[in-house]
Amino acid sequence: MLESIPTDIALEITRHLGLRDAVSMTMTCTPLRSLTCQRNFWILILSAARILAPLDCPPLSDLATFTLAELKSLALSKLKLEANWSTEQPQLSLTRPLKTGDLLESSRILCGVQGTDILLLYGMFSDILYCWDKREACFFAEVGPISLGGEIKSIVVPNYSDGVSCDSFIFITRDREGPRTHSQSIITIRHKDGKALMLEHKSTEISDDGFIGDPTGLFPVSNATTCCIFEDAFDTEASWLSVAEREGNPSSSSIRYRQVAQLYDVDGSAGEPHARSFSYHGHGFILLLCGVMSLEILHLPRTTLKRGKHKWLRYYKLDDFQIPITVPSTSCWCLPSSPRYGISGVYIRGTKAAVSVLFVPCLPVQDDTAEDSLAPPLDFSSTHLTHIAIPVDTSVDNELPGPFCVDHSGRNVLGVIQQDNSHKLMLARYHPPEKPDSPGSVTVHWPQSPEKLDLQGVHSCYVDDASGTVHLIDRIEVFHTLSYV
Repeated sequence: MLESIPTDIALEITRHLGLRDAVSMTMTCTPLRSLTCQRNFWILILSAARILAPLDCPPLSDLATFTLAELKSLALSKLKLEANWSTEQPQLSLTRPLKTGDLLESSRILCGVQGTDILLLYGMFSDILYCWDKREACFFAEVGPISLGGEIKSIVVPNYSDGVSCDSFIFITRDREGPRTHSQSIITIRHKDGKALMLEHKSTEISDDGFIGDPTGLFPVSNATTCCIFEDAFDTEASWLSVAEREGNPSSSSIRYRQVAQLYDVDGSAGEPHARSFSYHGHGFILLLCGVMSLEILHLPRTTLKRGKHKWLRYYKLDDFQIPITVPSTSCWCLPSSPRYGISGVYIRGTKAAVSVLFVPCLPVQDDTAEDSLAPPLDFSSTHLTHIAIPVDTSVDNELPGPFCVDHSGRNVLGVIQQDNSHKLMLARYHPPEKPDSPGSVTVHWPQSPEKLDLQGVHSCYVDDASGTVHLIDRIEVFHTLSYV
């Protein structure tokens, strides 16, 4: 009977399978197994799978250009990694568990280019950007370093990506010497087949009227308009949404940010917010923690931003969760490459006794490309904040116990923590809810690390859930790549 079903109908039915079911079909009867020998079958399966989570390829690469073997490899690699990540102690790959390389100076990992071997490293004393090949554990020989001319204070990751061969990042830097001068830089990485080809740099000085403190958030609205959250230079407990517009003279060598609104909670009280911002489909979003640590999400519609109006028209107050205030404590926001996978941000807070990890889910809605759209492309009204607290040794005082990072999707948080008098890799994983309007869940895992690796000396980390790799920089400036697939 199966033989009588036309191939196009069979493919339409099987496109709704998950990766695990699709791979299982390779071990069934001949009619079903024959479908898995067709490229169209895997193109349909993987196209659906990468809507939910990143694959080990650029996010918008044309799967129709992949060979059958490459498509199967993508599917199998994703399944093997998921099976390993899901265990309590994910194990290192037996074939290539560790790769190391020496750096030129004290550096930290800024970001990676999704689906490639490219990492962007920042020299913390020279203010130089380096392009690093994570697979070969060395610098890209043909891609020279770039001097930013100042210390990085804010970054958009990424500002622009065509999803295939080009990714751009915006940085705001501040001079280390002389007057308090800020600059805005655009770094563009061009790549092919997972390798960097060129690193481009364009810098513009920010004209300062004296009110600008350090930036805490940055997001682009268009090629000519950028929004940024700056601390007030005279009141460090105040933060302002500021806008720079360059329509009058796009080629100008400087830009000027103007204050348009002071950040405050929805009750109208200004305070010391923990704010981070991002854009999605031209709309601005601000994640705001203040007061008793309840979360507010402000939405700035694309059309109002382009018209020069910068008052938020909609906000969400997610008060079904509060982070207990414990002093001393420190905190940080980590943002994914894109909220398209269902996480808009992760808030990490450390105290003497525990590390709290708070996932802020969102629901991407149908893209609305109308220029006059006021509707947000992300919905927070039916999502539930998801939180977990991880005990740490009480010797940790007033600081996060180690470096932390999120992967491209925002669903995986990697950190180095001290527990039971030893330092460990910790992986907190967010799992979306199975039913609408219900909370997700978080599981904690302890990835294996080589015995010779001194985790206590690690000061920078990065996790790539698509490729199944963890990247660490230690105190003697050795770069380590750990593979789990």
